[in-house]
Amino acid sequence: MAGPQVTLVSGATTVTLPAPEGGTGLQRIRARTVGRTASGAVYVYDKSVSRYEALLQFRGLSAAERTALQTFFDNRSDTWTYTDSASNTYTARFLNSILEFKQAGIQGAYDVQVQLEIDTAGV
Repeated sequence: MAGPQVTLVSGATTVTLPAPEGGTGLQRIRARTVGRTASGAVYVYDKSVSRYEALLQFRGLSAAERTALQTFFDNRSDTWTYTDSASNTYTARFLNSILEFKQAGIQGAYDVQVQLEIDTAGV
């Protein structure tokens, strides 16, 4: 496999994939509630808690890469180690309930979107 790669590691299982399209791009998500008072005024309750998410767009995965990712997804522990294409390592968990692979334009190639929650201690 040539070019930038990412790895997913859970116990003795390691999956190596081509880097996702657009990179790993972490997004900070703040825990807060927005509501209205009885008089209609808007209020925001900010809990001062943040978490990070990464949306990974894998394009053109081979059948073997698709199988490896699906098997990892099905058999993973709650948290596992994710290393992005810049060699940054994070503790991660899947936010997807299922992986929805779509046939790419090339026969035998698959696209999938994977959403991760990233442990903020590693950010």
